[in-house]
Amino acid sequence: MIFGYGLIELGHHNFNTIISQSKLSAVLFHFPLCYDPVDMIDEFQGAAQLLNNNPDITLASIDVSRGANHLRSYHFNISTYPTIKIFLDGAKEVHCYDGPYDAWGLANCLNRLYAFPIYSLPDATQLDQHYKDKILIVGVFPQLSGQEYQNFMSAAQILKWDYDICLTSAVKDLPYGDSSLSLPIVRMLVPFHDRYIDIKTFDVNALVKSVRDNSIPDVFLLNDHPQGILDRFFHDTEKDKVALFIDREDFNLEYGEVANKYKRQGIFFMLGDLKDRRLRKYPEYRIYAETNEPVVVITNPKKVKYVKQGLKVGEIETLVENYKKCELSQFEKSESIPLENYGPVEVVVADTFKEMVMDSRFCVLLEFYHPGFANCTEVASILHDVAVYFKEYYPNDVIIIANLDVSVNDIPCEKIDDLKISGGSPTLYLFPAKNKHNPKKYVGDITSKEDIINFIVKNEFPSKRQRTGGISNADSLQDMECSYGQ
Repeated sequence: MIFGYGLIELGHHNFNTIISQSKLSAVLFHFPLCYDPVDMIDEFQGAAQLLNNNPDITLASIDVSRGANHLRSYHFNISTYPTIKIFLDGAKEVHCYDGPYDAWGLANCLNRLYAFPIYSLPDATQLDQHYKDKILIVGVFPQLSGQEYQNFMSAAQILKWDYDICLTSAVKDLPYGDSSLSLPIVRMLVPFHDRYIDIKTFDVNALVKSVRDNSIPDVFLLNDHPQGILDRFFHDTEKDKVALFIDREDFNLEYGEVANKYKRQGIFFMLGDLKDRRLRKYPEYRIYAETNEPVVVITNPKKVKYVKQGLKVGEIETLVENYKKCELSQFEKSESIPLENYGPVEVVVADTFKEMVMDSRFCVLLEFYHPGFANCTEVASILHDVAVYFKEYYPNDVIIIANLDVSVNDIPCEKIDDLKISGGSPTLYLFPAKNKHNPKKYVGDITSKEDIINFIVKNEFPSKRQRTGGISNADSLQDMECSYGQ
């Protein structure tokens, strides 16, 4: 199916065929029932229209809620939606797209990747229009040859996914140029600091590191910075991070001053609007967007969080200083512990996760869900039947079926390596009785009771045969080639 302007709808059946025939493809993985995809589809259609004259660039989308399409998400390790993947030369190279999501920005980024390397420096008008809020890297060489040039091009291959890169030999055309400038040199044009930064090292690794380090502003702005730069804030695992979510401007000056002071101590600062849709990509922060009060979330490299809600003007620096002194109490959002919890499907909250899951001597299948996720009601009914099945057919082997609502509980990801919760559908993890710190993710059909039962049996009781009472096609199920959790 073609939506219009050449935007192709992919499915599990035609994915490989379409992608393998394209030199450069951008694929939107989306889950319509979790969020409204219309805006994103419209932007993709607009980009496809802008790129309509280039047959080598393909724009497509895949609805992962349909049929076996979700297996494509699993194959490419996608856990949040929407996500855009870039495929080069068929699928010889696959990268996560971190650029702008608007039509012009998407088309410009794809054109840049297709035409890389870019040899011409944009003129003054283009610089003013398109680079006043983004980073541009300019390699300035007297001639396009030599070891420094080769190293720059090697670094550019690594950096091209996140930055616009161009070359020039004319110092006079360089923004903020100086005729006495010693060449070669790399000039970064940035929308912060002093508008530009000059880099004179040409070791490939050192050049890449210098560019990335100098791409960090005093404060990341959730509303303004490209997705790739924002992902550096959200996904960096080595630095302390301070995120302030507000819906008004009276904190901005104070926050900027605190960020400028503490950035030199290795702390990232981010300022965001509580209503910004991009927060949906980051479940660990999304739950704080439900309040209308200013909130600060401080996270350390071990993913331990400290939260201050109802923040008042003048309290930010004291809060950060107390964090540096280790004088803040750890925060973990948890709903109340249920007074009664005896149903076939038990309820786990953040405060009971350790006791009911990690410290339990039994095998636990835990559903992570959000009430706004697709097919929550259907999955709840299926898990109820799964729990009843194990109580009836495995009476001597306790299997606990439980769920955790991620909208009102922090995801205990600091306790589990590589735990990823999908952003559009309930996600199931099996915590084996004898290996709780190595949970196995279920990647089969979440609406299939038979597949879920088979998944549990094969991972918890590998030497036992599935007991088939009430399960159709059981003989074929137990012989299935199963790669779940691998």
